Amino acid sequence: MLELDLVLNAFLERHLAILEPHELEAFHALLERPDPELLDYVMGHAQPGAAEECEVIALLRDVNVHLASNIPSAPGPLSAGDTGFVRASGVMPLAQN
Repeated sequence: MLELDLVLNAFLERHLAILEPHELEAFHALLERPDPELLDYVMGHAQPGAAEECEVIALLRDVNVHLASNIPSAPGPLSAGDTGFVRASGVMPLAQN
């Protein structure tokens, strides 16, 4: 699942070096879960039973919220300084009048 991969990659970049041993074990245990179940945990639709896993899920949810806050939901009106919009291949310039 792409959504889950994005969250897991961002989590590892931010937290892998600072995880406590018990958190790392809980993270490995969570990775053994089926993707839909893990995504439910990350999205807040379900909660794992083990306290250590809940700690890691809280970190994953924080990463998910941060990622979601950096994605524009829909194009809106342009401000005076806007020169283009971002797309997967880079910035597309707006037509000049």
